[in-house]
Amino acid sequence: MLLFMHHIPYTQPLKSGKTVIQFLYDSHYEGADAVAKYVDEWRALKGLVDAERYDKVHAHCDVLVVGGGDSAVEAAVGLAHQPGNEVTLSYRRDKLVRIKKKNEERLAPLLSSGRIKPLFGSQVAEVTPDRVRLKVGTEVQELENDYVFVFAGGEPPFEFLKQCGVRFGGEEAQAS
Repeated sequence: MLLFMHHIPYTQPLKSGKTVIQFLYDSHYEGADAVAKYVDEWRALKGLVDAERYDKVHAHCDVLVVGGGDSAVEAAVGLAHQPGNEVTLSYRRDKLVRIKKKNEERLAPLLSSGRIKPLFGSQVAEVTPDRVRLKVGTEVQELENDYVFVFAGGEPPFEFLKQCGVRFGGEEAQAS
């Protein structure tokens, strides 16, 4: 909101030393890391919520991750490594086209083992408290579902972001 209401430029340094755009970029990817920690946080609630609810959630979670970028893939991979999760990855295109090689390498064995079920060429049609309906081609598929994580966004203007000083995937900061 600050950016639009006060016309702050993307290159504006913040108190942290980061530019506005670097802060936005970093914050976007921190969300994917947080998803992987949810199961550990749930485990910490054992004894604080009723046993039946705890056991149901802990034993099995149907999770839908929506998106085809690195954030969605990282979230799906993290969630698939948590015991009891059944992860479905929904993406509107027929295949993933712009993910980092390291994410591709982490995802491939989970897809081939069935730990992550891909639904490419799909779009979410409806989410209810315990189900999700996806349009896949001309058909609608209905899945049992406990959680939906949506990682949707546009295509970032990489050259512009680099001109603003944003670093990507381990790039070193260049001296001015």
